[in-house]
Amino acid sequence: MYSRSDDSRVIPLTTKQQTTPFFRRLPKIQVIIILAFFIWACYTYFFIQLPNMHKLGLERQQLSQKLADIELKNTQLQETIKKLNDDAYISELARVKYNMKKPGDVILNP
Repeated sequence: MYSRSDDSRVIPLTTKQQTTPFFRRLPKIQVIIILAFFIWACYTYFFIQLPNMHKLGLERQQLSQKLADIELKNTQLQETIKKLNDDAYISELARVKYNMKKPGDVILNP
């Protein structure tokens, strides 16, 4: 192979200047180290990280469902608190649940 310099002379390329594949230019120990790192990275991702991410995703779904249930129960309890602060609701609850009556009410038993 030949290369042109600035003054238009043809200069032969030395063997190190010739284009060779990347792995051919590296010593074999470096290639082995790079391949070992790549294999380790793939193993870590597919056999350690991926199952952990799947497990965390399932746990997140369960916790989201639990949070939704707790928020619903909290809303129901807030409504119950509002009702218990109402005198009309308390008197109705006392009449129905505990068979209490107001003065002057007549209870009819079937």
